Amino acid sequence: MADPGAVVEASRESLARNARTFHLAARFLPAPVRDDAALVYAFCREVDDTADRASDPLAAALALRRL
Repeated sequence: MADPGAVVEASRESLARNARTFHLAARFLPAPVRDDAALVYAFCREVDDTADRASDPLAAALALRRL
């Protein structure tokens, strides 16, 4: 199982790298909510990127199922 701290840090980095405006806006969220928002963003980003990389709908469905 992945280290939870490493997962949160990777999520923060993904947010900062891929969603600069949302990253800046997230600073206005209460501190306890920021990491949760980053985790949700990173998951949604991974789902979107996985679907975009697939060659066809069936490949996308299979790849998404593996997440």
